[in-house]
Amino acid sequence: MSDGFNFNDNYGRRWGDLIMPRILVHGKQPQIRRLLSESLCFDGYQVESVVDAAMLWEHLDNGQPELVLLDAHKDGFDAMKLYFDIKEKHPDLSIIVYQCNNYGDVDRIKDAVTDELGKQG
Repeated sequence: MSDGFNFNDNYGRRWGDLIMPRILVHGKQPQIRRLLSESLCFDGYQVESVVDAAMLWEHLDNGQPELVLLDAHKDGFDAMKLYFDIKEKHPDLSIIVYQCNNYGDVDRIKDAVTDELGKQG
């Protein structure tokens, strides 16, 4: 059973004729992961979330998103090592390492997503 969430179909979410970018949310805390995912989905992005590195690699191997949100709060796991491992295999993939201590941080993270995806377009 997967602990991740999938908020859209596999074809992307459409706003008119525009297919919105795919975002993969990685995070330890289910409440924060779900809140980030739902909030980004509400903004029109295609969002999937994963709880651990194994699930993250599985999703990356099955199709690359435009952006990965990588949780810096991984007990016993070095998020920066994972960042560099991902960049080694997927050098063009945008990655934001985030730290979300409370629900107020979600807007700050969403702003970073908008800024990063704006650079791609």
